[in-house]
Amino acid sequence: MKLNLGCGRDLKQGYINLDIVDYGGNQIHDINKFPYPFPDNHFDEIYASHVLEHIENFNRTITELYRILKPNGIMIVYAPFF
Repeated sequence: MKLNLGCGRDLKQGYINLDIVDYGGNQIHDINKFPYPFPDNHFDEIYASHVLEHIENFNRTITELYRILKPNGIMIVYAPFF
């Protein structure tokens, strides 16, 4: 199971595409609201492209992502660097 966190219009096949706005993905949720609607150790991969820099509480969000990521799961993060 794979999660595309804050997908926007970048819908990925084979992923749960989650965003606060309905861009046609398959899950709507505000990632600033906890807990996320997934059980512990649920995802093999979490993909987060240009989303983590927009969250309200970085530590709480990372803790929540750790909770829903399987042990030895992969988290791919892209963020701007100036």
